[in-house]
Amino acid sequence: MVVWATPSCAESAKLYDNYLVYNDPFTNKEMVASLPGDPINFRITGDLNQFSFYPVFQFFGLLSNAARLTVVQSPTSLDPLENKYSLFVVHDKNVFTNLKNSKTSLTSLGIPSNAVDFLAQRMRDDVKCIVETFPAENRSDLAMTVVLLSEQHNECLVPAVFRSFGVLTGAPSFYAVVSACVLYEGRRAGIRERQALHAEGRRLAERCLEKIGE
Repeated sequence: MVVWATPSCAESAKLYDNYLVYNDPFTNKEMVASLPGDPINFRITGDLNQFSFYPVFQFFGLLSNAARLTVVQSPTSLDPLENKYSLFVVHDKNVFTNLKNSKTSLTSLGIPSNAVDFLAQRMRDDVKCIVETFPAENRSDLAMTVVLLSEQHNECLVPAVFRSFGVLTGAPSFYAVVSACVLYEGRRAGIRERQALHAEGRRLAERCLEKIGE
C-alpha cells in the first residue's frame, strides 16, 4: 500500500505538471494527451511477469482512481489480437532476443505489428527496458503504452505506468498522482491545451485534493 502525506491547498500550487504533449498542426499549440475514457486495462505477460504484477496493479489502480477511469482486466475476446490494452508489459528474459529474431512472438500477443517494428528500431545491444507510448490516430488520445523488460527489477516500470496515463515522472510521488487527476478533470472540462491546463492547474488540484479528503 502506498502512503503519502496529503499537501494543503496552498502547497498544491507546486503541482507537478509534466505531461505527454503533442503539437497541434492547425494551431501550433501544445496539447496534453490522455486516455480517451473507459474502460482501461493492462496486460502483463512473459516468464518474469510475477515481478511486474504487484507494482503495475498497485499504481495502475491508484492512477485509475485519481483519473476516475474504470479498469476492466478481463479480456473481451478469446483472440488476443482483438483485445486493446492501455498498458502492455512483456516481462521476459528473452524479450529482446524475440524482438530481434521473432517479431511474431510479440505480435501474436496482441501488440500491433507497426508498434513492434518501431520498438525494434529502438533496440540496442545492452538494452534492458524499452517504454514507448503510441497515440491514437487523432494524436490527442493515447492508444497504448508498451513496456519490454528483460530483468527481474528495473526502475523503468512504475514511471511507465504513469506514462500510460499521460503523466511523465521519474519516480512515483503524490504530486504526480494529483497531476493525473488534474489531467483528467481538465479533459472532462474540455481543457486540452497545456498552457490552459497549467493556468487552471491549481483550481483543479484543489478539487482533486477535496475528493481525496472525502
